[in-house]
Amino acid sequence: HIQGVPRLPPQSGSPCIQSMAIRANPRMLGSACIRFAILVGLSLLVVHGQTTSSTGEQVGASLDKLAESAGAVCPRALVMQHDHSLLAVSRGTVTRQGGGAKSEHARLGVLSDLAQPQENLGHVLVAVQKLAQGVTNGTEQLSDATREALAGIGEEMQAIIAATNVSHQEDQGEVDRARDAFLDCVTGEGGESNVSVVVATQEQEHASCRREEAELSRNMSTACAAYAATVAVPGAPTCMLTLSGAQNDTQAEHLESCLELIAAWLTPYQARVAETKAACNAIKERHQDQTQGCNILQRGYEDSFCDYRRELTGACSRYDSCFSSREVEQRSVQEKVQVTEASRKAQFVAAKHIQCYLAVINGDAEARQGLLGNCTSLEVATLHLDVMYHDTPEATECDVSLVNTYPCQQPWLTEHYESQSWFADARTAACSPCKDTTSQEPATTTEPAAALGTTASAATTAAAVTTVAPMPSSAELPLRRQAFDEGKLILNYYTGEPRPSLVTFSEEGGAAGFTQTDRFLAWGFTAAAWAEAGLSDWNGNWTVQVHFMFTSDTTWNEGFYFGLDDDTNCGQSSGQVVAIFGVDGRGAQHPGGVNGQLSTSSSHAEIAESLKQRDLPMYWEVSHVAGGGVTFKLFKEATDELLLQAVTSGDHETVTFRDAPIVPIKIYLNSMVPTVFSSVKVQEPVLAA
Repeated sequence: HIQGVPRLPPQSGSPCIQSMAIRANPRMLGSACIRFAILVGLSLLVVHGQTTSSTGEQVGASLDKLAESAGAVCPRALVMQHDHSLLAVSRGTVTRQGGGAKSEHARLGVLSDLAQPQENLGHVLVAVQKLAQGVTNGTEQLSDATREALAGIGEEMQAIIAATNVSHQEDQGEVDRARDAFLDCVTGEGGESNVSVVVATQEQEHASCRREEAELSRNMSTACAAYAATVAVPGAPTCMLTLSGAQNDTQAEHLESCLELIAAWLTPYQARVAETKAACNAIKERHQDQTQGCNILQRGYEDSFCDYRRELTGACSRYDSCFSSREVEQRSVQEKVQVTEASRKAQFVAAKHIQCYLAVINGDAEARQGLLGNCTSLEVATLHLDVMYHDTPEATECDVSLVNTYPCQQPWLTEHYESQSWFADARTAACSPCKDTTSQEPATTTEPAAALGTTASAATTAAAVTTVAPMPSSAELPLRRQAFDEGKLILNYYTGEPRPSLVTFSEEGGAAGFTQTDRFLAWGFTAAAWAEAGLSDWNGNWTVQVHFMFTSDTTWNEGFYFGLDDDTNCGQSSGQVVAIFGVDGRGAQHPGGVNGQLSTSSSHAEIAESLKQRDLPMYWEVSHVAGGGVTFKLFKEATDELLLQAVTSGDHETVTFRDAPIVPIKIYLNSMVPTVFSSVKVQEPVLAA
């Protein structure tokens, strides 16, 4: 389709113009050179095809015209191919019947394949080898045009050999860079190591604090037991038991004698009581201060451990991703380089052989035979073109085993707290879970509960504006899953987040109740639920019951929490009034404050003993009298035997509920699981305390 050149049908064995254009290497030949190469191909078609004088003249004229512009940018050998092709065409005078000329023209046509040296180097080698054999045997005579073409070929071979060395270095560089790229993948910059040192230090500080707390706890038990023994057995004179007024002198003498005994006993006894009480209170204050300090250290330690876990797992994840991508990249680079390496070596070997045969052709006639033999047996070394490939480096092991378990998981609590020697006498506070794991707790319920929101306030608000089926007209509040789904029963984690997975509802055969199966459950009914059961005036007189039982597998920890008038997030210590009945020797108390103890006649040990009973159904009776406080009584369910009694005191001697308490009564158990709660009732009629 070049203007002025007729379209010729390709003959068998003749080169294809389109193929030549595609195979021309753009990096070696400019666009003008490619066009020129196509025209060279046209000349070859003329040589190998059925040509006429007219077509030969047209092709020659086209080549002359383009060569003027191409000569400045095309390789010298390629420009020379124009001359050789023109000689082959002979300006239209050559025909297929020119015997001797035909051989020369065909030879030059093959040599003109140098227009695509990387593709046709094998063809050039065959032609040059055949020519060298003919020259050596005396069957071939070289024209000046052929000698000039051979000189160009020699220059091109030198250029190809030089290019192989350059491209080899470039490919080696690519392979090396793919190896070095793995150095960009690091497990971290040492930050997580620094955090691990902080965590270890904080763990030691917390453990040291708990050991001191445990020692104070034992000393407190001893001191307070001495006080309890002192007031339990006064050792008063026996005459005090029958002391009465004297009716005669003898009785008067006995009275005076008894008074003397009382006086002798009373003063030292008062001093002993005051001394043992002061000792008990003093060490109790020290113990409380120590406990608060240890709780602060515990929270800091748990938060730091969570930070360490987050940094370590994040660094390991980034390293794994980086290493994987570098591994894929290295494999791709090496596969591509292996292909170019094989091609480069083949070109280098062919070029060396061509140079060898050119030396035969250009050598002395006497030496040609020996030189030709050397070329035939020539083995070209290519070791210097070997690319050194690299194995994928071993991935650095990123050890996350230290953080496989983390704060608030039972294995972690056992390892770091419960297995320690101090734990029996210095129990830890409620655990602080890692923020990035609290939403990953296993769920055993469907999602309607999620509509309650993240706080008890949100849950109650939703319940207040949603029309739901009323509870049965009964004094008993149903401990059922339906009540939770309807927003009337709050089941929260100690932080105030909804966590129904902490319980298992019974509901077999129509039975109500649930079992707390995991730690840190805060639960209670909303004010709306209590109102449907008949209790709405929380500042009046009322009595409610909570029936429960510790099982044979229940573990003892801290105590039984009540929270009154809760309008925050229904968590561990939320509520306007909090009462704790300890199983760990703390007695009955309001946490904190100078008026910390509830008023009770039971000792700390008696309170713990009353609660720590397994497989025994019991119930709390909680009552309020208008204008007064709240009374807590613990009974055996089967016999209604009273086990303990305590009344809010001090700052809470009078308990006043707000007009719209969110959760009037909340219950919290830290780790005393499993615990079965069977029913919650409003006593009818409402009783005064």
